[in-house]
Amino acid sequence: MDVIYPNEEQIHGAVQKICAAGVQKPDGFFRFVRRMQGQIGLRQIFLGCYDVLLFLLSLALFLIFCLALTLETATVLHSRVYPSAFACAPLFYALALILCYAKERGSACFALKMSCKYNLLYLLAYRMFVFALGGLGLNTVFAMVCSARLDASFAQLFCLSFSALFLFAAAFIALLPRMRPVRAISLLALLWLALTALPALLFAEAFTAFLLRIPEAVYLLLSVCCVLLYLRFLARIPTNRRLRNYAHLA
Repeated sequence: MDVIYPNEEQIHGAVQKICAAGVQKPDGFFRFVRRMQGQIGLRQIFLGCYDVLLFLLSLALFLIFCLALTLETATVLHSRVYPSAFACAPLFYALALILCYAKERGSACFALKMSCKYNLLYLLAYRMFVFALGGLGLNTVFAMVCSARLDASFAQLFCLSFSALFLFAAAFIALLPRMRPVRAISLLALLWLALTALPALLFAEAFTAFLLRIPEAVYLLLSVCCVLLYLRFLARIPTNRRLRNYAHLA
């Protein structure tokens, strides 16, 4: 059997063609979001998570409503408004990720979803973006309620919650390729509460003074850095081999 090999001219032409085409660059984050919306659609991206999200949103709005009714009379909360805004800022984001991913992981169709072109990791990346925006919206409502019912600065509350949310999100996305998703978000949430909620409960006045001593510009600068880091690595989640292996392990 004769094997036909390419000659030098054909090899050189193929090399030139490959060099001219260049290496395909990975999609930027916003191109990734547009592609997901166009080819899958929002309904399919959040399929199976509507009950979880409805429960969390209802619970969060109910707690904010109860807080608005009792804030003026509950004097114990007055000295803990700023620490509470900082400590509770990433809770919706963390709970939404834990519950939605755990539900998907326990689904009988999990193996099938992981074999699709847009597997669960694509959905996870998109959901992480939307959950962060949802958390930011709830934090803004909380800041508006507190500033309206108390003598508290909306700008300071917003900057505190904004920086806390994306600091948590950036830490999670840095930890994600090194640990299983549920374990990573659970461990980070417990660590976050230990570092923020305990000082808010035990040393409320000192913790409040510490948070207010930091200028708002520093919070905004920290927030911008965390947002840029978060968006940079979010689109790389679906192609991360180690994370793909962890996804099968939970």
